Amino acid sequence: MKRLPLASGVVDELGTAALIRQALEYAPKDGLTVEGMRTRIRVLDALEDAEMAQAAVLLLEDADAAILQSCAAAARWREFHRGIVAFGDAVAGMETVSANGGS
Repeated sequence: MKRLPLASGVVDELGTAALIRQALEYAPKDGLTVEGMRTRIRVLDALEDAEMAQAAVLLLEDADAAILQSCAAAARWREFHRGIVAFGDAVAGMETVSANGGS
């Protein structure tokens, strides 16, 4: 399991959750398969659950963390901002935690 802190104001008024959504929404040139959409929806569901619980961190199974890492690495951004680079670094370096959320 991997964890990613959910911060606010990473890029102007956008927080980590908004950047995750943008990364997940970015589709490759040749589009997405239904299965590709399904894997991204699992990450989105986990994000929505964390938001509903007002959690300070997003916890993802390793496979879902890999999906987010792949999406964040492939995403193209229309804005130049240090916060986007910090977000990409944070996603790429997500901390591994035990299943109960501890380190």
